Amino acid sequence: MSAFNHLGIICKTDEARVSEILNILLPILDSENVSYSLDESVKYAGYLDSKTMPRSELIELAELFIVIGGDGTFLGAARSLIESQKPLLGVNAGRLGFLTDIVPEKLHLEMTEILAGEHLLEDRILLEGKIMR
Repeated sequence: MSAFNHLGIICKTDEARVSEILNILLPILDSENVSYSLDESVKYAGYLDSKTMPRSELIELAELFIVIGGDGTFLGAARSLIESQKPLLGVNAGRLGFLTDIVPEKLHLEMTEILAGEHLLEDRILLEGKIMR
């Protein structure tokens, strides 16, 4: 049984590797009988699924968010989810990946462990800046 009842998936819409990563991730979630929904932006990434919904609804439903993209995608998702105080897990589809924790090559192993409850939550702060002239 999964440590999370429902997962939300947010993706970078113009990243070529998103479909490749979804083709790895979704069968893992299905095999573990984990309920999930995709942010409506996923349909623009070339992946159509009946499980898409607006982010506002996804925020209410999901207990963990998987963010597929680079650091910019991760930061954008963090900004939109900050009020919910729900955990994010980053899958790197970008180049560098300072903030995204998982590389696609280790996705199966990492997700299996996370879904089994074998994970640690790491608190991170989000800074806000303002330029005044």
